[in-house]
Amino acid sequence: MYDVTLQTAADYLVSWAHNNGMMINTNNIKELIICFNKKVNAEDIPPLCINGNDIERVTTFKLLGVFVSSDLS
Repeated sequence: MYDVTLQTAADYLVSWAHNNGMMINTNNIKELIICFNKKVNAEDIPPLCINGNDIERVTTFKLLGVFVSSDLS
């Protein structure tokens, strides 16, 4: 069983945004798992869920013109 701290943080973010008159656009959110522990399989970690929508998990993404990958290569 995996720690649910990340999901709890995501739930808090959604609550904070709602309390401050904002909405989270789940169409623009991606999840990238970076883990160097060989015993952990990223496929076994449940995806984040925001407002009832599973967040898309990616292995690379582009941030400010720089590509970031899950193995940080």
